[in-house]
Amino acid sequence: MPDKFNFMNKTISEIRKKHNLYDLSTGIPLVPAKEISGSMKCPQCGSELNYRVSSYNGHIHGSCTKNEDEMYSCLDWCE
Repeated sequence: MPDKFNFMNKTISEIRKKHNLYDLSTGIPLVPAKEISGSMKCPQCGSELNYRVSSYNGHIHGSCTKNEDEMYSCLDWCE
């Protein structure tokens, strides 16, 4: 079974790159002025993954929609 931690880190990095949330000179993650939300293909199962980037601290929260009716989805995190 693939390591969910690696999928999570890869996905967080992709989201930050997509929304230009890295300081180009230092590589440090940036906090957006407004909350960002979106969706992408889940890297683990291929279903839809919804995410949100906080405008308070820049943390990214994400959840795969594959098993919405169950207690846990295949990929789910809160930084």
